Amino acid sequence: MNGMAQAQKAAGDGAFPEALFDAPIDDAEAPSLLCLLRMKRDLADLEVKPIPGVFVAPDEAHATKIHALMVGPSGTPYEGGFFHFFVDCGINYRCSHQASD
Repeated sequence: MNGMAQAQKAAGDGAFPEALFDAPIDDAEAPSLLCLLRMKRDLADLEVKPIPGVFVAPDEAHATKIHALMVGPSGTPYEGGFFHFFVDCGINYRCSHQASD
């Protein structure tokens, strides 16, 4: 069972509300082959060596989009919580510096 399936099972009904996936998507340009290969390798690395409490799954419709679910760690105010993130890696993933605000 992959990480996202485990997270869905833990959520109870096996499905996330559709509203969680309603993020704006800009597909004006296609990702480079290097970008796609790097994303595939990084996701495979997470399958082999998972981060405890973190589950990731690529968006089936968009190659550079990833859904991540983090489970609140024990002994913290976040314990027992589920935190969903939608990550847009961009078309130059890991080939250019990441911008931050």
